[in-house]
Amino acid sequence: MGDSSEFAFDALDWKIVDLLKANGRISNQEIAERLSVTRASVGFRIQRMTDAGALRIVAAADFGAYDYSVLIALAIKVTGRAPQAVAEELAALPAIFAVHLVTGTHHVEALVAVHDFAELSDAVMGSINGIAGIAHVDACIATDVVFYNFDVGIAR
Repeated sequence: MGDSSEFAFDALDWKIVDLLKANGRISNQEIAERLSVTRASVGFRIQRMTDAGALRIVAAADFGAYDYSVLIALAIKVTGRAPQAVAEELAALPAIFAVHLVTGTHHVEALVAVHDFAELSDAVMGSINGIAGIAHVDACIATDVVFYNFDVGIAR
């Protein structure tokens, strides 16, 4: 994958990205028709953006679609081990869908989605407690998801 920090989007690239964000299943032909360009041009631009690491096309599912009813943020203090190593082990756990190295009073943040609290204590916390280097875990339970935006970090 290329270095996305060196990639420069132009106006047509942004229009393609906007159409893909609105409908990730849109065909290159439909994009071309809407933007009055050729299908080959759309395909080339999408490939150029993905090769540069500036665009990644992924499926994003709603938590509720999978019957997840519990969303938890874990703030984790690490001792005696590199936070990166702890983060990598956390990332391998099935219930954890995001892991971040952070600054502040904690070293790692992990986001967990489970179907119910029983699953949290048995499957997740049991696995987390077995990871060497975790000194302390603060858990915050989300009571409601007001806003969740997958479209972050895009500056025009």
